[in-house]
Amino acid sequence: MQKNALFAISSIMEEYGKTFQTSAFWHKCNTMLLMSYEHLVGKQKGDFRIDEVVLFSFPEKDLVIIERDWETIINKIRAGQAHELSEGDTLYLAACTKGANASSVRQQPFSEIPAKQRAYSLKSSYMTQILKKYIFGNAENPRIIRSADILHTQSFEEYIIDRVKAYYGMTQSQLKAHFGTESNAKSLNDRLLARMMNVQGNIANTEEFQKAGIIPKTIRAQRNGKIKESMSFPTFDFIELSHEEIWEESELYNYLAPIKFMFVIFQERDDGQYVFERVKFWNIPNDDLDEVGCVWSRTVQIIRRGVSLI
Repeated sequence: MQKNALFAISSIMEEYGKTFQTSAFWHKCNTMLLMSYEHLVGKQKGDFRIDEVVLFSFPEKDLVIIERDWETIINKIRAGQAHELSEGDTLYLAACTKGANASSVRQQPFSEIPAKQRAYSLKSSYMTQILKKYIFGNAENPRIIRSADILHTQSFEEYIIDRVKAYYGMTQSQLKAHFGTESNAKSLNDRLLARMMNVQGNIANTEEFQKAGIIPKTIRAQRNGKIKESMSFPTFDFIELSHEEIWEESELYNYLAPIKFMFVIFQERDDGQYVFERVKFWNIPNDDLDEVGCVWSRTVQIIRRGVSLI
């Protein structure tokens, strides 16, 4: 299972002395030849028919985000935190794991703590949208950022937070009245957030959210600070799960590692009303991802061996 649609194979540990323009990523990927072909099971790759070929350069609005992603990765290395790097730290450009497994580590330049081997990659969510637009000619999704100039002064996440701050403290009913919507659909909060951004539809369907793989999740915090509902994830097939061998190549890892959540937090007041408190961007830390890997491993073994009653 391939985690990312395209890789710029180069160890990032040696990049700390470079600028974005002199980086291995920019050297290899500033202009790319994209080729589309249909994967046919049982057929040799050399026999696949190439359907489309496009010479691709990054749009300016994407390039600003990608350069900020690169700086996020390199700044962690310079701070001696390469062992804390995660694909979910960034939006379009990621630091994907490169070794054979989780034990494939190497010395990092500014810390004695070993770090996983990593290489640059463009997230599969980003490449999927690029292919849809430039190869298949699909209609563009609405954009949140109209001008790249905005991203020269603040990050994408900071821009979102600044835009929604004006609505903090409002109940869902007040937000519905403010934006003139009567919907009670499950995606209501997505729609309300999109209206705060001055875009139509659901915020999850905007170009930036699709490219970055950002998933909005509503959290209702009770007065005592506890959360009543658990967060659900996509269902899995027991048979397919039993055939998975390597955690870093599993479906669950490929879902969690690169993803970034945007938590939309509603806080319960003393009168029982829930008010829009804030939004919080979050991705799973490496240590937590390793713990999930342990659960995945035990689950796979139980499915294969069956449950033992003692």
